[in-house]
Order: sequence, then C-alpha cells, then structure tokens
Amino acid sequence: MAKKKIKKKEIEPKETETELSASKKSRIERLNIWRKRVERAKKIRTDWEREYQVKECERFFLGKQRNQGDEETIVLNHFWATLQAEKPNLLLATPKFYVRPKPGKESPEEESSAMIGEGVLSAIAEQKHNLKQSSTLALLQAFFRIGVIKTIYNPKLEPNPNVGEFVYASDPAGNPIFEKDEISGGVLQGPKGPIKKKVVDEDTGKPLIEPKKIVRSDAYRWQWVNAKNMLLPDEGPDQTTWTWLGEEIVVDFEDAKDDDRFSHTSKLVANEKPKDNQPATDKSTPDEEKLRYYECYDIKNKKIRVFADGQPFDDFLLEEDLPDGIEDHPYAILLGWTPIIMPEPSPWPFPHTNPWLGPQEEYNTRRRQIMEGAKRSARKLGFDDNTFPDEEEAFKHLQSAKDLEGVKLNDTTKPPITMEAPNLNPAIYNDIPLLQTDWRMITGLSGAKLMNPDANTATEATFVERASNLRDVDMQDAVQLWLAQAGEKMLQLVSKTLTIDMFIKLRGFSDSESQKYLQAIYGIPSEMFQFYPELKELVRERYGKEKWHAITRDDLQFESEVSVVPGSMRPPNLDVERDQWLKFLQILGQFPQLALSRELLKQTAKKFEYISERALDELAALAQKMIDVNARQAGRDQPGAQGGEGETGGAQNGRGEQIKAALMRMAQ
Repeated sequence: MAKKKIKKKEIEPKETETELSASKKSRIERLNIWRKRVERAKKIRTDWEREYQVKECERFFLGKQRNQGDEETIVLNHFWATLQAEKPNLLLATPKFYVRPKPGKESPEEESSAMIGEGVLSAIAEQKHNLKQSSTLALLQAFFRIGVIKTIYNPKLEPNPNVGEFVYASDPAGNPIFEKDEISGGVLQGPKGPIKKKVVDEDTGKPLIEPKKIVRSDAYRWQWVNAKNMLLPDEGPDQTTWTWLGEEIVVDFEDAKDDDRFSHTSKLVANEKPKDNQPATDKSTPDEEKLRYYECYDIKNKKIRVFADGQPFDDFLLEEDLPDGIEDHPYAILLGWTPIIMPEPSPWPFPHTNPWLGPQEEYNTRRRQIMEGAKRSARKLGFDDNTFPDEEEAFKHLQSAKDLEGVKLNDTTKPPITMEAPNLNPAIYNDIPLLQTDWRMITGLSGAKLMNPDANTATEATFVERASNLRDVDMQDAVQLWLAQAGEKMLQLVSKTLTIDMFIKLRGFSDSESQKYLQAIYGIPSEMFQFYPELKELVRERYGKEKWHAITRDDLQFESEVSVVPGSMRPPNLDVERDQWLKFLQILGQFPQLALSRELLKQTAKKFEYISERALDELAALAQKMIDVNARQAGRDQPGAQGGEGETGGAQNGRGEQIKAALMRMAQ
C-alpha cells in the first residue's frame, strides 16, 4: 500500500526589521486614534452632565437639596417618593423570557429548541436573582442617565495537562479519528502508529493547539455597569448606527497584571490614586493601587481594543477579534423612555428627572416659608431684668413652651408683656395643592400612585390617571425591549461558548401523560389528539411537572427571537388573571375567526390584560382546527352530504363543542 507523502512544514520567513517597524508604527497610530475617541467621548459626557444638571438630580434623589450653610430648609424628597412609586410599575419581579424561532424558520424541532432557550435564560436569570438585581440598578440609573447591563462569561479554568499539543478530532463516543490516505483510503501510519486527525481552525486553516487552561465550569451572568463609566460615540441617539462604544474600568492593579488576556503586563504601572483620593506614595500597599483602562468595542471592524493611560509603552493591552458569542458588543442599553432630539446631536438622552428640579425647589421654598412664618407667628413674651430672679431660669421656662419665644426689653421697669405676632399669609398654604398638581403633571404619576389621592375634581383625577397609564405603557415597552436585548445577547453568548453541560428545568409531559391528564381533568377523549395536537403542548407548558434536562451547545444552534413576557415583571394577581383569562377565552370561543389574524388575536388579548406569545400561538392553531370542524360540519349538513371516515356531522360538531367546553374548564 502506497503511503501518502507528508510534506515538511514550510518555514515562514521572519519579518524584517523594516516590516516590524512599519507594524509597530501602524499600531501606535491606531492607539492614538482610539485615545482621541475616548477623550472625545469623555468630554461629551462631561458637557452633557453639566448642561442638564445630571449630578444635581442625583443629589436631589439622595436628599441633598439644601444649599451650603442652609439648615433651615425642610426637605420633603419628592424625587425619592416618585421613583419608589414608579419602579414597581416597571420592574418588580424577575422578567420571564419568551423565545421563538425567527419567522420562516418555524418547525417542531425549532420550537423545541426555543423552549430550551427559554429554560437557559430563566436558569441564568434566577440564579441568585442575577437579572433582577442588575437590571434594577440599571433601571434606577436610567432615570438620571442611561441604564446599562452587560452579558458576562467568566468560566472557571484549570491547568490543561495536554497544553501545547495539537487538538485532535474524535467521534461522538470519544474515539480518535485517524488521517486517511487520499488515494487508498487506508489509515496513515507514523513512527508511533496511526496518525490522528488534527482539528483545523476554519478561519486560518492552521491546526489548533491545546490551550494552557481548560474550562472546569461555565459561569454566565448579567452585570450592572455604572453609566458614569460608559463611553459613547459622537454619533447621535440611534444605537443601530454606532460604530463603537466602550467602558472605563478600574481594577486592582495586581489583578490587571494577572489577567491572561493582556500583553505587556510586566511593564504595567498603576495609574489610579489610592483610596480617599490621596496621592500614591512609597508606603502605598499593593491593594490600594488601581489600574484604570478603557475597554472599547469596534463594531465596524468586529474588534475589541483595550488600553490604559500613563504606561511606559505605546501599545494596546489587548487587540483582537471580538470574542465568541459577541456579535457587536455585550451591552444592553436603555437610553430613555421616548426619543428626544437634543439641540446638539448626542448619544446621551434628555435626563428623565431634569424637569423635576424646578418643582422640587419651589416646594422646598414654600415649606421653608411656612416654617419661617410659623416661627414669626409664635407667641412672644417681653421681659426685663426685673421679671425673673434668674435670667437663665427665665429662658429655661420660656423654651419649655414650643410656641412661645422670649424677647428681652431695654426698659427695666416694665413687667412681662404679651407681644402681638404677625399672622401667616394664607396664600402660602393655598399654593401647596397647586404645587402637588404641578408635580403630578411633570412626573406623569397619579395621586393614587403617590399615596395622595386628592384632586381638584373627579374629571381631573380621571385625566391624570389616564395620562399616567399611557406613560406607564410607554415606559414598560421601553424596558421590555431593553431586557429582550439583554436576553438575546445572553442566549447568543451561551450558544457559542457553552462547554460544560448546563442543567435546566423544563415543564413537560410525555404523550401518554398528556392524554391521561386531558382525559381525567378536562374530559377530552384521546382520539381528539389527532385533530388537536396543540393541546398537548399547551398542557405541557401550563401544567407539566418540572424536570431537569442536560443542555449542550448543540441544543442551542437555532435562529431565534427573544422577547419579554408582558406583565411578568410585576407581581401576579391570580384572581384578576384568572378572570381576565376566562373572559378572553369566552370571546375566542364565540368568535374563533379572530385567531385567523395574529394581530387581531394579540390586540384582543391586550384588552383583557392577557398576553402570552406561546399561548397565543397555540390558541391560533386551535381556533383554526375549530373552524375546520365547523366547515366540515356545514358541508355535511348540505343535502346529499355524507360524513367521512365513519363520522357523522353531529359527531364532528359535538367534538368542536367539547373543545370549547374544555377550554372553559382549563380557564377555570
């Protein structure tokens, strides 16, 4: 048997000194370009903060509303109260994701994969309430700046015993795959036996080498990113047109030196001051030293670039292709509730709380005036040196009366006299209801939400409540789209990087279990499944027992769309939901034609405050089956019509009525 000749590895010529110099020059030029971009982004952020009083709004929220040296102002923190009332309307519970195949990609296999995707996102979201905690922090900050959460893959690594060796292919059973002679088809032999087939990189065509470390366990999470550290491009408010964005990151200096991703770590120097903003000294401990670096995502060129200021070298700490699972960048960004075109095109939005500053300051002024007026209106008692044997004792007695002040008189012959105090201007009190109305108008919150149900008229109360609800819908939609973006980025990351089996919980029944359940609980005969197989899936999702499933990367290789189930971020009211579900199904049972239009079905569900994308899919298919049964029945009722497959028209009609009745029972 002829053996295939193995070519000797061609030695690539080393780069000449001129080529190396040109390459270094090119990197320095790129580094300078990115330094300028970062400095420009920081200036835009600083100018925006100053122009729209961002830091002032944040101080007001924290209750720091007095001017320096002014201790007389009463602070009734409307900022804090309003945000505490608004936040539960937007995000109170962990969001539930809905994953479905992309349009045109629907199939039973893709639907099954989509449900696995939902389970993966739910498992990551619910682990230590990861998504709720990070998104709540980001949402709160979005009232002042923007809200940012980042998808993080941080696997635990261990030393690889096969480091430096080639990566070899193996079959599903783990057995090695051997090289074969292209002519004879026989296994190629080497000095040490059969030659194993090397795994080749699809992009470079070069064999892959075993890394220094291998993954011991995967770790995925969403992480809140402080908006104060975000670097946004000077490219307007439309995120889809951005060519790059980045983040300022501060880490312990020693951690930065130990980061395997970075180059030049032996030359790194700390560039961040120690704690308490004290200048660094020779006595500074290592844990006080920090490194501030910039992590930039080049969306246009699909690169990640990392660099730090104040280093003894002109080079990137990291410059490479985007990591697996990151298509453009890992951030989900909430820019605001409604798009507002700024006077100067800016990626930063008009701060949501900026219009609150004036009403809050005016309210504080009025309350200070009331307090000062109350002091001026206090009863006053005039006295002299002869009034009390002990002047200190006199003040003691006077101060014991909360509404009484003592006034020292110059005439030592006069006894204690009562002095008339000026009356407080009632107009100051009359302004308070007006200020409360102004606040509700500016914030969009009704009196009921602010624990202040007072309104001038019933009409006014109704108007404010409707306006509040409309704003809520607008804000809720923005939050849902934002979290859907976060879910989509996470699912993409997991599908490209999952190394170790992930165990998730999925609801489900076997086919036999589903049939028995439907027969026992809802009286649906088993033969109905041939006409209504969608019922099985509906029952599995709603009533199936949770079971653990081992998920691999192959289970997630599908094209999907991720959304957030509306209302899932608010605590459920089971009584209301049950009532709304029942009413919705009653309408659908009477008019199944509604389900022929996906949009009509969705809008009808919204009227009853019920919408579950997967349930709507199932109900649409079920309604179509009901219409088909009715059509067949109408045909059999015509003169001369005969029932097919041994079934009478009455039997078919009875089957349709059975399904309607079963739906009603499921709703209850």
